[in-house]
Amino acid sequence: MSTKLVMNSDPSTILTKFFTNFEVLELGGDPLTGANTLATMCCALAGVARHGSGILCDNGRVLPVGSSVIVTGSSSAGCVVDEVLLEIGRRQNNFIQHLRRDTQSKHQNRLLRQNCSIDGTPLPETSEVFSSELPAPYDGYSEVSRNQWLRMLGKAPTESAESIVTAPKFFVGVPDAKNMEKSLVGLHQNRALVHLPLSRLADLESCAIATGALLDGSLRAGDVGESARGHLIVTDPMSILNEAARQQGASSSLLGRFLWLGDNDSGPEVPIDALGKATNRKDSLTRRYRSVLGRTIAGRIGGDRMSPQTVEANFSNAQIRWTRFLLDLEKTVPGIAGAARSLLATVLFGLAELARCPGFPVLAFEMQEAEEFARFLVIRMVNMRGSLLYSGEATRRQNQIKRVFQKLARGPVQPRTIYQHLNLRSEDCYECLDWLRSSNLATASDAGWMQVEGAELSFAGRPILTLS
Repeated sequence: MSTKLVMNSDPSTILTKFFTNFEVLELGGDPLTGANTLATMCCALAGVARHGSGILCDNGRVLPVGSSVIVTGSSSAGCVVDEVLLEIGRRQNNFIQHLRRDTQSKHQNRLLRQNCSIDGTPLPETSEVFSSELPAPYDGYSEVSRNQWLRMLGKAPTESAESIVTAPKFFVGVPDAKNMEKSLVGLHQNRALVHLPLSRLADLESCAIATGALLDGSLRAGDVGESARGHLIVTDPMSILNEAARQQGASSSLLGRFLWLGDNDSGPEVPIDALGKATNRKDSLTRRYRSVLGRTIAGRIGGDRMSPQTVEANFSNAQIRWTRFLLDLEKTVPGIAGAARSLLATVLFGLAELARCPGFPVLAFEMQEAEEFARFLVIRMVNMRGSLLYSGEATRRQNQIKRVFQKLARGPVQPRTIYQHLNLRSEDCYECLDWLRSSNLATASDAGWMQVEGAELSFAGRPILTLS
C-alpha cells in the first residue's frame, strides 16, 4: 500500500499552518500536549507497521521508519496513554482473543486443524523454499543449492498458523521494568512496539540492558539464535526524567537513545496563531488515527498477500538537511544524531497515513511542514535537556546574548569594544556573537558586528548552550 507525497517548493510554509490543520489544540486540550500526542501517534503507527514499511525514495530505496520516545509530564503522558496506547492494546487483545477462540473451539479450530491462515489461504507445512525445489529423494541440507540458501536468507518463510498463535504480540505493555525481558516473548515476527510506564527512578536502571538490546535488535528471542527488535514509548507522568537526566550510569546513557517529549516550558512554544477554537470536526484526528491503526495492524498480520506500507516522497534532499541539522546539535546533546536519525522519516510516514486515511477528507500538508515539525520536537528536547542540566548557566547565557544583541543595534562594533563595555569575558562574548550569527540575527564585516536588518531576538529557533 503506497501513499504519494510530493515536495512543495513554497518557502512560506510554517508551523502555524501545520498545527492548525492537524488541530493539535483539540487533540490534547493543550497545544503542547496535542503536539506531543501527534508525534507519538506517528511513532506508534511506524512501530506496529509491517516489516519493510517506510519512505519510498525516488531511487527505489525504502527508508525504514520507527523512533523511540519518552513522554514526560502528566498532561502529555496521560493523553498519549488514552489516545494512542490504549487503542493499540485493545486491538492486540481482540486479536489474541480471536486466536484463542479459534484454537480452543472444536467447531472453529480452522487455524490448526485445517492448517489454514486467517484469510483461509492454505499454508505450507514446511518452508516453500525447500518444498518447491528440493531434489527427490531429499537426504539433508547438503542437497540445498546456493540459490536456495540465498532465498532462505533473504525472505522469511510464509507464516504458519501455529507461529501466529504462539507469537501473536505486535504490542507489549511492560508491567514491571525489572522483568521487562520476560514480557518480550511471543513477539510477532520478532518485532514489537513496547510501552514502558515509569513509576520510579530505579525502573530505568533495571531495564537498561534489555531496552538497549531491543533497540539494537540484539535481544535474544528463543533458544536457537533468533533476535528481536522494537521501538519503545516510555510514559513518565511523574516527570521522573527530571531527576534521571542528572544521574550517572546505565540509565543516563539509555536516555540518550530516546526523543524527549515534555510538558515543560523551555520552548519553543506552539505558535499563538495556531491556538484557535476547536472545530469539533467529524473527521477528528483521533478517529483518523484509530482507522489508520486498524489498517496498519491488519496489513501486518494479514500474511504475504499484504504489502508493506510506503509513502512515496522525494526525500533525499530532506534527509541530507535533516542529518546536517542533527550533526550540528551533536555537541549540545551527544547521541541526538542517532536517536533522532529516523524521526523525520517516521513523522512523514505517520502524517501521510493520517492525512490520506480512506473514508476521510484529505488533509493537505507539505514536506517542509513535516521537516519543521520534526525540528520543533528536537529543539524542544535540546532546550529541555539544557534546562534540566544547566538551568543557571542557560539563564546567564541568555542574558548575555540579550545585552550583546542590544549593543549591535548601534551599528558596526568590534568584539573588543563589546566585551569591554559590557564587562564580559572575551570567550563569552564570542560565543554570544556566534550564536547570534548562527541564528541569522547578526552579521560581521571588517567594520565590525551589527544586527541583521529587521532582526528580532528570539530563543525559540536554536538551543542557547553547546554543552555536552
